Amino acid sequence: MYEEERLLANEITKLRLSDQPDKAIALCQQAMAQFPANSFFPKLQGDIYRQYKNSRRLHSPI
Repeated sequence: MYEEERLLANEITKLRLSDQPDKAIALCQQAMAQFPANSFFPKLQGDIYRQYKNSRRLHSPI
């Protein structure tokens, strides 16, 4: 993974682990727009959705 993509992935992971799924998903969407050929970010976003699908903390639609 290129440096900028790796940095974004690390930031998304930090947000996810600090219980901020909305911010993590928003950053995933930004990363997907910025790096459309990278399949990692959609997978990561899907993992976050599944992790928080029953949580009130997630306000984004699935």
